[in-house]
Amino acid sequence: MSYSLQVWSINRAVLPEQLLDSNRWKSSSGFWVRDGRGWQLMIGQSDSVQPEDFPDGIGSALPGIAYLTELNLSPITEKGSGWELLLRSASAIAKATHGVVFDPQADTITTAKGVKRLSPLGSSQSAALISLSWWFDSGPLVDGDANGLISVLELFLPDALPRRYGLYEPPQHIYKETGRDHFVEFLLNNSGVVWYPHAPVAGVYLSIPPHIGGSRLGFRVGRLSINIDADVLTQPGWELGIQRAWREMSQFVQPFYGDVRFESGYDRNRGRYWSNSNTTHHPVCSWWWAGIPKPPILAAVLGHPYRELWTAFYQCAENVGGLSFVSGNDWHANSDALANIGPPPSDIAQPVSESSGINRDRTYPTTWPFGPPRSEN
Repeated sequence: MSYSLQVWSINRAVLPEQLLDSNRWKSSSGFWVRDGRGWQLMIGQSDSVQPEDFPDGIGSALPGIAYLTELNLSPITEKGSGWELLLRSASAIAKATHGVVFDPQADTITTAKGVKRLSPLGSSQSAALISLSWWFDSGPLVDGDANGLISVLELFLPDALPRRYGLYEPPQHIYKETGRDHFVEFLLNNSGVVWYPHAPVAGVYLSIPPHIGGSRLGFRVGRLSINIDADVLTQPGWELGIQRAWREMSQFVQPFYGDVRFESGYDRNRGRYWSNSNTTHHPVCSWWWAGIPKPPILAAVLGHPYRELWTAFYQCAENVGGLSFVSGNDWHANSDALANIGPPPSDIAQPVSESSGINRDRTYPTTWPFGPPRSEN
């Protein structure tokens, strides 16, 4: 029998260079091998992995984990030289590849020395946010599945879970004390919840009107937004981690439209963010829907009915499970996901003022695939 350790990491291991005493390892059938008195340690090449491959807790340990490197010591011996080499080798690989060590036998996860999920962001007078937003008129959140929302966040963006929450500032409830069940019930029974997440998430906003559809002031739908500090994209694993969270949350929410935008001009101080006259904001105001907003965007997702109405988007998109996705190659570079598609067609686009770039009068495009945008309710 053997004893195995796994290194789950953001970067691929470079072997044998990243191993201790690299000149003492031998290559054999795709493995790197060290022999001792009565034992043998074998280390395989790094394999690419997806989130569905992760053991429990791996996804929340570090963002953007992409590789698995396995180490096997055989036979299982007393904790002598072979055991010590196994531990030291796993730790060395995890440190070099920005990873964690998982022990399947003991079901433990150990973060390598010097490896951090997040380095402090500090203060800034020119901070920017990556805004992930979805709009929907049906689906799990409309049906009250707050548990599902929390489950997706726990797996793919645990930093968005609340530290504190309540109906006003400062929020009166502490998540560690009240627990998940209380928070889920609180979300279901209250609107306009104040939600303080963990860094680098700057804010989480969930708005579902009492009536989805036309109102006296305009057309209202459900809206979920998660704002994340853009500086985190320079830290290991975060860009891939946020992209995964975007895709998984889209599949859960099942929006008719969602996008990812770069919003600049924020003041960041002590983990809080303030806007000013230079701050850029999303063209769609909260739950007031009036058509597809203008680019540039880092990514977008279309569901029914817009994926049928915007042919160019659908033809260029990755179509998965009733949703159509497009994304820029490099979110850190603020690329435009619609560069090869073009802006939304004018008949489904949100009308905007040429001077302000926003829809101040809440006018509506000629093709409107919903019910009447205004009513007496």
